Amino acid sequence: MRQHNVRGGAGNQKGENPELPTRGRVSEILTKSRARNIFYGSLFFVVVFISLIVNSHRYVVSVSTAGMPLTPEVALGKRVWERHTCINCHTIRGEGAYFAPELCNVMTRWGVLDDPQTTYEVLDGWMAAQPSGTPDRRQMPHFAITKEEMRGLAEFLRWADHTDTQGWPPTDAGQAGLDMKYQSQKVALAYFLVAMALFGIQVLGGLLAGWIYVSPNTLSTVLPFNIIRMIHTNTRIVWLLMGLLARPIIWCPRNPSAKSGRSSWPICNWPFW
Repeated sequence: MRQHNVRGGAGNQKGENPELPTRGRVSEILTKSRARNIFYGSLFFVVVFISLIVNSHRYVVSVSTAGMPLTPEVALGKRVWERHTCINCHTIRGEGAYFAPELCNVMTRWGVLDDPQTTYEVLDGWMAAQPSGTPDRRQMPHFAITKEEMRGLAEFLRWADHTDTQGWPPTDAGQAGLDMKYQSQKVALAYFLVAMALFGIQVLGGLLAGWIYVSPNTLSTVLPFNIIRMIHTNTRIVWLLMGLLARPIIWCPRNPSAKSGRSSWPICNWPFW
């Protein structure tokens, strides 16, 4: 007891805490080298962030902007598109519902992209004939649209068709991903089923972990909290990997830039197992 007081007094004379060891202690002082590293590291990421902003702006202005001017008729057509919620059935540049065909290239499919008058006449005739009543075909309702609005809608679809979408959609009428043309894409179905099972395990593990955390005496001997937490975390990691692997498997064979349009079945199959 006397030796402890002597050591404690000696430690206090040096300005040290007798309860902490003097060796291996981590300094909490922000030194000049640490401040310099923080400054240059932050400056580096600021430069990267500004570079990404400049590149995004350049890409939007020079590449992804429509080649057709934004006229009042185009703006009117966009308002008609939004007022009648066309996006609830159609897609435009991949955004919307997949009940009806993609419309960002409809004027190219009809062969009237560079003829505004023919574009208006074809679209007006098509809209007037709806619903067509054709058996086994999805029907489009009839919309009461004025001639001015119809011309604006035609110009809006022409404007959307003049945008460089870099090969989108992968098929003429859109609806990408609804069919599986290649054998390698069928592997993505197995990825999806396993990913859904893993998601269910995550939800169940999260509920059990929360229950055990709130009521420690519940199932604590059978399923300890640390075991449930480990299973929940590892399952989430594998679930994310499943999604990252399945995405390129189903998309790559349909990439418009692909030359062959096919991918090897064993190469796509072995990562799953």
